[in-house]
Amino acid sequence: MSGPVVALGGDLSVISLFDLGQLLRLNGATGCLTIRDGGRSGALYFDSGELINAVDDQRDQGEEAAIGLFGWRHGSFEFRAEPPIGGRAIQSSTEAVMM
Repeated sequence: MSGPVVALGGDLSVISLFDLGQLLRLNGATGCLTIRDGGRSGALYFDSGELINAVDDQRDQGEEAAIGLFGWRHGSFEFRAEPPIGGRAIQSSTEAVMM
């Protein structure tokens, strides 16, 4: 059995993480947005359009990791629609974290 299919992918120089976050929020998406830039990587987890957790390449989690990841301007991204894993580590609104 294969894993979740990539629903959306591209280059951060074409579309920003802020715009991707807005798209996922407005569409009520649930899944994982993985980003990579060279040796760096991170993941943003959404549940019904709300950002619920983030993990960066330093294994930091939560809001601090999300804020750092939203600062990335280069790299690639993939969004896979999949059930959320773990609990909610980010209590702030998605918009507050993205700003």
